[in-house]
Amino acid sequence: MFHPNFKFTNKMINNIADISAARENNYECAASSKWDVQLRKEAILKMAHHSTSIEGNRLTLEDVGKILGGKDIRVWAEG
Repeated sequence: MFHPNFKFTNKMINNIADISAARENNYECAASSKWDVQLRKEAILKMAHHSTSIEGNRLTLEDVGKILGGKDIRVWAEG
């Protein structure tokens, strides 16, 4: 059986409790934040744009945003 070569001190335990409380507070604030919604939308937009550009898609970030918003766009194919 593993026996670590240290002991938890009261200070360590208090620090861990403080970190845990701060993390919980941070999650609660982020979940209710208007910024959270906007950041998620931007992340989806950029992820879609970059992943399709890897496949050779030449749409701009703005075009991808329009498509995600439900708009039709005209794309001119190079021949």
